[in-house]
Amino acid sequence: LFINDETSIKIQEHVYIKNVLCDDKKFFSPKFGNKKILVVSENRRKAFKDFYKNEFLENYTIYKNFLEELGNKIGDKKRLINYSGLKEYEIKRLIEIKSIWAENELNDLKSQIENARENIQGVSRMFFKSPKYIYNSPNRQSIETAIKALIGIDKFYENDKQYLYVLHCRSRKPRAIVLCENLYFLKFPHYADENNIELWYAGGNNINKLEKIPEIKYPIFYLCDWDYDGLRIFERVKNKIDDLNIQTNIELITPNGKPKGIKETEEHHRSKWENSSFDLCGLILNSYNKEQIELISLLIQNNSWIEEEDNDFMNLIQELKI
Repeated sequence: LFINDETSIKIQEHVYIKNVLCDDKKFFSPKFGNKKILVVSENRRKAFKDFYKNEFLENYTIYKNFLEELGNKIGDKKRLINYSGLKEYEIKRLIEIKSIWAENELNDLKSQIENARENIQGVSRMFFKSPKYIYNSPNRQSIETAIKALIGIDKFYENDKQYLYVLHCRSRKPRAIVLCENLYFLKFPHYADENNIELWYAGGNNINKLEKIPEIKYPIFYLCDWDYDGLRIFERVKNKIDDLNIQTNIELITPNGKPKGIKETEEHHRSKWENSSFDLCGLILNSYNKEQIELISLLIQNNSWIEEEDNDFMNLIQELKI
């Protein structure tokens, strides 16, 4: 419509096109003599062009160029644009990963995934914070294609092995380990270097690799999403660390991020507070201190959660007793 002033009328099946751009703003109408074609209304052409430039053109160009780049990697420039139906959130997530990670770090991630024979659930958790996001998506094939092109891998494996991804500090004299539920903060090496800490990622819910960690003589802290699934994972991590009988225990980091509603974020967040008839939804009370129990209770009461990435990481580290 922006380039040629017309398109197939099938686009009106989209609620936004029909209700806002057609009915409300009256930018389009059926073509005279051919009701299967939608055209830009003559007297609204300039208004539509200006509206599209302000609202959509910049993002469209970014998304188009990015998907064409991924398409070139698989030998089909137009495939992910014309046939994928990827959601904007999914495209933005892939762009974020590419923009933050240098090419050599993506190559390192490729090697880690291939060497650990990572499965699709682990990659889904890594990219979309849910092990079932890709599997349950109606665009599963396109998301898989895009991720494979981005990382440069040929396939996902079908077992549950997980790697332990470690970001060492430059000094090689860490004061502590921060084990992260999600991969996000490991994308910023300066956090490790400036604070003399190691950042670890064990694959979200797939934490069996922790059973094989070497003797640790400095503190271990855990950073996670403060939702039902994230805190349940912490309890499993704590049990594994405690069972190792090493010289240190693991301590849960209390977040400083702002809570957000579960209902408002349900498009990309699947964890809900379960077992509401139990105290703390059935979480193990002695895994948390008094302040943490109060915060969890408040989150449950407000049906909200705190995303790991929303924390002020530097302030969190400075408040740790290390």
